[in-house]
Amino acid sequence: MSEVKLPNGWVHLILEDIADVYDNLREPVNSAERAKRLGPYPYYGATGQVGWIDD
Repeated sequence: MSEVKLPNGWVHLILEDIADVYDNLREPVNSAERAKRLGPYPYYGATGQVGWIDD
């Protein structure tokens, strides 16, 4: 990884070292199903946020 200059006081960490990542447990939800389940949580696909979902 190339070095990136961070603001003073910031440190570079590996995401998996500081957070639990559960993406492997996620079940893809198609757009028709998401439309029936609108909610407060952002839903992300491969290209970024693609909608909102309830769970």
